[in-house]
Order: sequence, then C-alpha cells, then structure tokens
Amino acid sequence: MSDPGLQRIMIEEAPTASALQQILLGAQRCLAHVPIPVRADRAVMARQLVHMCAERERALAEGGPAARYQTSLQDPPGGWPPSTYQVPRMQ
Repeated sequence: MSDPGLQRIMIEEAPTASALQQILLGAQRCLAHVPIPVRADRAVMARQLVHMCAERERALAEGGPAARYQTSLQDPPGGWPPSTYQVPRMQ
C-alpha cells in the first residue's frame, strides 16, 4: 500500500480480516520449507509486482500513457547462475 493514509488503515484492519488471514496462513503453510530470508525477499518482489500492475491500471484509467512490460521465459545467455538453495523433495 503506497498511500500513507491507506497504509495506516490497512495495518489497523489487516489483523481482523479473515480472508487475508487465510491467505497468509496458506502461504506460510506452502512455503514452510523456504528459508525466512528467501520468503522475505519474495514478499518484497510480490509487493513490487502489485505496485507495478496498480500503476499501469491507474494510468490506463486516467487515459494517460501506461508502461508496457515484456517478460521472457527464455534462459539468459550463458544460462542461470548456479543456485546454493536446494528445494526439499516432497515425500
């Protein structure tokens, strides 16, 4: 929430929002095997993605220019760097 006024309201009301609590508990359950620092990094990335989408929607609604985003599912030249994190195997 980038608007300071709305952020304050969200912080006050979030603990009592049952739908939000269910989402957070479900995410914690699904990501229990992921180290806490990695989860924190992913939360930052998710917030950035939401803000990026919200900015585009706002610009479109106001009739102004909206940024175009392009993504690629191709591997980068030379491949991805080796990861030090190993995903636990489900049994």
